[in-house]
Amino acid sequence: MLNNVPLAIRRSVRAVTLNHPNRMTCTVYRKVVTRVAPTMIGGLPTLGGLGVLEDDDEADFEYQSLGDGAVVMTGTYQGGFRSDDNSLLDNPNISQQEALLEPLTDDGFTPKKHDLVSIVIGDAVLPYEITDITGTVNIPPFTQKYVLQLRDELVYVAS
Repeated sequence: MLNNVPLAIRRSVRAVTLNHPNRMTCTVYRKVVTRVAPTMIGGLPTLGGLGVLEDDDEADFEYQSLGDGAVVMTGTYQGGFRSDDNSLLDNPNISQQEALLEPLTDDGFTPKKHDLVSIVIGDAVLPYEITDITGTVNIPPFTQKYVLQLRDELVYVAS
């Protein structure tokens, strides 16, 4: 009984996102590290790859397509009621968008932090990175909104 309300909220958010008149189609990519963990770094042995703390430090990686989705930009991110790690509650220096994001298929992907959301508008490709996952109530994952930040270095405009 208690989980009927969050499940209904989740279904309605999906329906709104997929049928919204301002929705845009997108493709979501996830960063996958292709490096094989070395046994030595700088002549010293590693302890199970402890030489790298995050995948941001990796040099050998590729982006794999997770599938197509629908995205609805809901406005500028102003700091949320809930953030999964409280990292972006006070970040006025970066312009970020709050968005609803759903896979086009029912059994599609689940967006995660650091995924790339690539939106094609005309001859331009606008890549956004999911920098945070937020929501209005503390019932994850039923009221999730995604905080997207434009990745300027990956923008492509056909000439």
